[in-house]
Amino acid sequence: MPVLSEADRLLLDGVRRGDADAWRQLVDAYQGRLVAFARSRCADPASAEDLVQECFLAFLQHLHRYRGDAGLETYLFTILRRRIIDQLRGRRLPDPLSAAAAEVLPGRDPSPSFYARNDEETVLNQSRLVSALQTLVAGLQDEQRFDDLLVLDLIFTSDDRNKDIAARASVPRPRVAVVKHRAFKRLQALMQESHDARNTSPAALPDNQTLAGLWRDYRLGCPKRSTIGGYLLGTLDAPWQRYTQAHLDAAECPTCRASLDDLQSQTDAADRETLRDRILNSTVGFMTRPG
Repeated sequence: MPVLSEADRLLLDGVRRGDADAWRQLVDAYQGRLVAFARSRCADPASAEDLVQECFLAFLQHLHRYRGDAGLETYLFTILRRRIIDQLRGRRLPDPLSAAAAEVLPGRDPSPSFYARNDEETVLNQSRLVSALQTLVAGLQDEQRFDDLLVLDLIFTSDDRNKDIAARASVPRPRVAVVKHRAFKRLQALMQESHDARNTSPAALPDNQTLAGLWRDYRLGCPKRSTIGGYLLGTLDAPWQRYTQAHLDAAECPTCRASLDDLQSQTDAADRETLRDRILNSTVGFMTRPG
């Protein structure tokens, strides 16, 4: 399934050609939610805006590293999160987007799977596993089994015990174990189908920590921003409305909360334009050197 939307792909094509208008549109599209996320992590609003400015500069400086393996929103949040971590640790990387940071996606610190991605077979197996996870999530969404999806989201994004997950998801405690068992069984079947199609032997499913890392990396439980917008307007079907609220409140997803905060507040236009102009001015030199 494609990771980049057609709109983002067109913007990126323009940015790579050195199109200043495309870059302005990209900054306008993502600035608000990044600022909301940074402000939720920083006590000083000015410092949050500085970090967002650095985030866009780092993205543009290292655009050649972006291969589209993750969505543009996810990738920008990656860079911003690394900048916030560096600030909290009281240091700055010489390279604003190190090779390692370019691969780590939002969530917690790099999962064990991150350090194992060194050979082609590992990458291929991970790709198949991510595809299986995406198929699992799509199936739950199509069947509107949102309680099960929320349980998986909590399993993979928290360290809570089953009883605590059950309480947060408002389901009976035994349901957590059932959902996990069925999910792993379905994943195993999907991986078997993938390997059968290639006449290869599937490896055993990785441990729960590795699966959790991929779940967080690819934000598999996250609704789209348009869905969050529909939630805010109250225009979603009831099952989607309940799931989105639970994902925001029970799972406490920081990136989706940032999108919601941005949509709710729509930062004052004057402030938004001021920061946008700072970002554009600080990156103008890189836009004259496309590629």
